[in-house]
Amino acid sequence: MREQIRQRVGEPIMALLRMGASPRRIAISIAVGTIIGILPLLGTTTALCFVIALSLRLNLVAMQSFNWLVAGPQLILIVPFIRLGEKFYRVPPLSVHPDEVREIFATGLLEAVHRLGISIGHAVTGWLLVAPLLFLFCYALSYPILLNIARKRA
Repeated sequence: MREQIRQRVGEPIMALLRMGASPRRIAISIAVGTIIGILPLLGTTTALCFVIALSLRLNLVAMQSFNWLVAGPQLILIVPFIRLGEKFYRVPPLSVHPDEVREIFATGLLEAVHRLGISIGHAVTGWLLVAPLLFLFCYALSYPILLNIARKRA
């Protein structure tokens, strides 16, 4: 696993720095890729990273690397995001027992989206509340590291 992370994340980032990419722009790309990667809308993050990278002229390689890196935490964070959204809207929590969710999805994707639509909205709200803070954290963590690496390479 560690080797996979080094190959899929570390090496592409190092290659970008060797090619002269700005540590600041890479750090922004990492932060955006991370927050988009945990968006609780499964199946949308790759396309969103692509569109955002092109729109804001961010580094797609860095964004997609971190989008890939947080795929596991994305799944783990769905329920906490739902709960945070429920607290924000002050509504009673929806039961999300795995058997019940499986049963809902067994009726079909459209029916599941219809039945879980409000929870999806709560999850996105929870994500929106967390995303700005996570962006700042990721940027503040990655920028000094990337700047240090770039200075050593120069």
